[in-house]
Amino acid sequence: MATRRVWKKILFAAGAFGLFSINLFFEYTEETFDWFEDIESEIISSFIFLIILILFFVTIIKKK
Repeated sequence: MATRRVWKKILFAAGAFGLFSINLFFEYTEETFDWFEDIESEIISSFIFLIILILFFVTIIKKK
């Protein structure tokens, strides 16, 4: 079904945008409150960014 594939792609893209907003909020709170060490915040931010890239990649490439 074409509509089901479209909805899955939309959900993957929406998930990526949601993670992007979470990443921005995390970076803002990290700069404001300094909760984590520098290396911990870099690891968390890089991990979130990697998941965002994977979700966008799956959204674009996934055929079925």
